Amino acid sequence: MTAYPVSPNTVLANALGHAEDVIAPRLRLTGSRRVAFVVGTQINGVPHLGTSLVQSLSFAAAARIRERFGVPVEVTFGALDNAPHEVVLDPASGHR
Repeated sequence: MTAYPVSPNTVLANALGHAEDVIAPRLRLTGSRRVAFVVGTQINGVPHLGTSLVQSLSFAAAARIRERFGVPVEVTFGALDNAPHEVVLDPASGHR
């Protein structure tokens, strides 16, 4: 087995293809006239690569679904700002 670095672009492209494969049968079965993607993140610092990939994937998937199936697609972005300012440890359980 050869280990090699995986590009974030490769990860995004593969995930996009799988997302289309999951959505396509549902659109055909239901005859939906529109598609909505809801993307969220918790605000607790600078976004990391995973957050950026998920957000990018949502907009890319929306564009491909619109082109492939000819249906209107919307992306709703939500930000949850409930992260604590300080990390609090529960002495009984050790949970953060």
